[in-house]
Amino acid sequence: PIGDFLGVGIAQDGGGINMVGGTVHDGTWRYNNTWETVYWGDGGDSEVNWMDTDIYYFQANENMKSSTQNYSDPGFYDHVYDWFIGMKYEMHPTDPYQVFFGRGRKEVVHGLDTFYYSHLMKYDETTKMVTEIEVSETLSQVGPIAIADDSVFFVADFYPRNGNTYHKILKTSNGGGSWSDLSINAVYHYVGGNWTVYSDLSNLLHQKTIGDILLNPYDLDELWIGITGVWTDVYGEPEDDKFRILHSNDGGNSWYDYSTGLPSIPVQALEYQLGSNNRIFAGNEAGVFYRDNSMNQWECFSNSLPPAVITDLDYITCSGELFASTYGRAIFKTDVPFQVDITTDTLAQQATLLWDHPKQIHNNIFIPGGTTLTVTNNVYMDEGTCIIVDRGAHLIVENCVITNACDHLW
Repeated sequence: PIGDFLGVGIAQDGGGINMVGGTVHDGTWRYNNTWETVYWGDGGDSEVNWMDTDIYYFQANENMKSSTQNYSDPGFYDHVYDWFIGMKYEMHPTDPYQVFFGRGRKEVVHGLDTFYYSHLMKYDETTKMVTEIEVSETLSQVGPIAIADDSVFFVADFYPRNGNTYHKILKTSNGGGSWSDLSINAVYHYVGGNWTVYSDLSNLLHQKTIGDILLNPYDLDELWIGITGVWTDVYGEPEDDKFRILHSNDGGNSWYDYSTGLPSIPVQALEYQLGSNNRIFAGNEAGVFYRDNSMNQWECFSNSLPPAVITDLDYITCSGELFASTYGRAIFKTDVPFQVDITTDTLAQQATLLWDHPKQIHNNIFIPGGTTLTVTNNVYMDEGTCIIVDRGAHLIVENCVITNACDHLW
C-alpha cells in the first residue's frame, strides 16, 4: 500500500517474509504473501516476533498492541496523555517475546515532590506484563531506542530542543536504575590530518535530533547515531560530508564524525548487515547509502529507488534483502549483493555454559575442550553456519531444537 510509513518490522520463517508497517492516519498493514489491514487510525513503528511470526507488535493511536489481542481490546498499554505519532519499538536482542517502546512525560510523585518523567516501557508477551522504566525529566519524549542486553539501554529525545535546552542521548547500565548523559561528551572531526574536538554532542545537536541509534551486535561498546536536521556552514548554506552520522568505540564516551560521502540532509534510519565487515546502511531524505570498514566514505545504494524520505531499514539475513519504509512511497526491497563472511565465535572455556534464551546464530560456534554447553531454548542457525564441538567438549540439548533460521533447506 502507498502510505506515510513510519516504521516496519520484518521476520522470516518457513512461510516466507512476514512484515508489519504503520502509517500516519492510514492504519497498520501486514504482509504475509498478501497485504491486509491490521488496524485503522494512526500507526507507527512495528516489530515481528522471529520465533513466532504470527505475533507482532504495533501502534494504534495511543494504544500499543500485540496481535495476540482482539481488535477491540485497548492494547497492552493505552495511556492517552503520553502518546505521540512516531513512537519507536525495539525488540530485545535475544528474546523476541520482549519489546521496548518509548512514551512521553507522565506525572510521577516521589514523597512530597512531583516530577514529570518520560518513560521507556517494556512489554513481555509471555507474562502479559508492562514495566515502566523512568528515564529523565530532561527528555520530553523517548524517541530512538537501542537495547544491548537486559541491563544496557540507550534512548534519545524525539523532538528537537530550542533556546538553552539541548537534545540528549542517555544510557543506563543497570536496567534503568540510573542514567548517564552521553550528550555532554566530545565530538571529534578530522581536520588537517588529525582528530580535533569540534564541540560536545549537545551543542552539535542544537535544534536537531538523533534519528536512530545502532549497536554493533558483536561489540556492544561500538555504536553509531544518525543526526536529523540539515547541517549548514557558518553562512547558513547546506554543507555535505559533516556530522550526519557519529561513531563511538567506547559506549558513547566519545564521538567521531563518520559522514564523508553523505549529503547535508537528515539521517533517520540505520541498519547493520550481520556477517559483514561493519557494513552499515543509512537512510536519509534522498535514499539509502552504505559504508563498511574497508571504505573511507559512504556510497549511494539507491539504484531504482524513487526519491523518498527513508523512515526505517531492515536487513533479512536469510534472503539477503534490505527493506526500506518510506514516508509517502510505501515499502521497497532490494538484494544486497555484498559477500557475507561467516566467522567462528569461540565460547569461553569453562566447565558449564547455559543457553536458556532463544538465539539467532549468524556465525559458526566453537565449543572448546573442557566446556559443556547446555541448550534449553530453541536455536536458529543462519545458512551455512554450524556448531563445532571440540574434543573433550560436550553439547547437551534439552527440550528444544537447534534448527534452520531460513525458509529453505541448506
